[in-house]
Amino acid sequence: MQTTFRPTAPTRPLPADTLRRVLTVNAATSTLGGAAALVTGGPVAELLGTDHTDRVRTAGAGLLVFGLAVLALARRPAATRIRFAPAISAVDVSWVAATVAAIAGGWFSTRGAWVMGAVGAVVLDLAVAQVWFARRRTR
Repeated sequence: MQTTFRPTAPTRPLPADTLRRVLTVNAATSTLGGAAALVTGGPVAELLGTDHTDRVRTAGAGLLVFGLAVLALARRPAATRIRFAPAISAVDVSWVAATVAAIAGGWFSTRGAWVMGAVGAVVLDLAVAQVWFARRRTR
């Protein structure tokens, strides 16, 4: 007698699980970026083409705190993640708006503007993904 092996179809993660992953990526990038800016403010300021090391360090400290808060949220139950994900996205969009204003205001060198623009694009992607998966919780 021959036994036929039929693998089951892979299951897709639930939107709440994917939301947890997106929040975790947001937390990791925010925490690492914030720590880098806080600890190595001078080299980061130089990379961005700004003389404002104190502002870079201040932004890094805020980003570090934000990242830790997002990490705490990512570890909470699904209902809590779903409820607060739009607020995290609002903070992310605020970051993007501030980045655009800083670039438009000439705060960075050309290289710094490109770096900050790329960071802003990633942050905006995370913000959209967080809202997307929070709203798809029932599908």
